[in-house]
Amino acid sequence: MVLMNRTEFEIRLLLVAVLAFCLGCRSGRSVSPSQPNGQESTSLKPTVNVRPLTDRKFEQTPERLARGRYLVNGIGECFACHGPSNLNLPG
Repeated sequence: MVLMNRTEFEIRLLLVAVLAFCLGCRSGRSVSPSQPNGQESTSLKPTVNVRPLTDRKFEQTPERLARGRYLVNGIGECFACHGPSNLNLPG
C-alpha cells in the first residue's frame, strides 16, 4: 500500500478539481459524433426575443418629467449608482 503525505494528496486533489472544472465548463462547441461537419445543434442555443425599434415620439410635459424623476430617484433609486457621484456625500 502506498501512503501519500498530506501535501501530495492536496496537490492531487487540486489537479482533479481543476480537471473536473475544465471539463464541466466546455462551451459546447465541440463536434459530437452525431453531428458531422461541425454543425451545432440549435436546441441548445438560447433564444432571445428582440423587438424592432420604433420611431415613436412622446410629448414632453411637466407631468412626464415629474413621473420620470419619481421613477429614477424614488422607486428605483437608479441615480444612486448610475448618476454622477459626489464623494463628499455619505453612503
